[in-house]
Amino acid sequence: MTPPVLTKFTATPLLNPGLAQQSLSVLIKGTDDLSGIRNVSSFYSGRLLQPGVWTIDEARVEDVVGNPGKYNQAALAALGNTTFTVVNTGAYDAVAPTFASGQVLTPTVSLSAIARGTANQAPFIGVRVVAADTGSTAVAGVAGEYELCELILWGQAGNVQVLASAACGGSTDFSTLFATTKITLTP
Repeated sequence: MTPPVLTKFTATPLLNPGLAQQSLSVLIKGTDDLSGIRNVSSFYSGRLLQPGVWTIDEARVEDVVGNPGKYNQAALAALGNTTFTVVNTGAYDAVAPTFASGQVLTPTVSLSAIARGTANQAPFIGVRVVAADTGSTAVAGVAGEYELCELILWGQAGNVQVLASAACGGSTDFSTLFATTKITLTP
């Protein structure tokens, strides 16, 4: 019942998104008394491409059997560097997208039904979401083809299920859940 312990946490001090192959790197070391570390997540406030000095505010760690640990900014700072500077002379998007409207296209689904046109596939549900992004298209609206990689379901009781697509390294075959998993953005 003991969570993992972080022993080192050091962020890359400088990030220049204008250069190729730039990413924020964090060196993390830790120990666990029994099962091993499964996941470490870190969080910061701000927009990654916006120039300025940013601080990693929190990290969460979990071992293989699910024992969680949480570190605030002061605890992380005691383990290493938690700040990084973003230098970006190019365009960056400082405007968050807005939710314009949404529609549940399939309000009733029979769990015993079969999807039309298939021999044994569970029925699809449909949701339409319309969002607007008035930010810089240099960052916010990169045209191209994208893959649906993750689906998060929240129940009213607070239960959460995360499905990660096999096409993106997860274990769920999204082609059995969606008619298509490709999303095309056009200018």
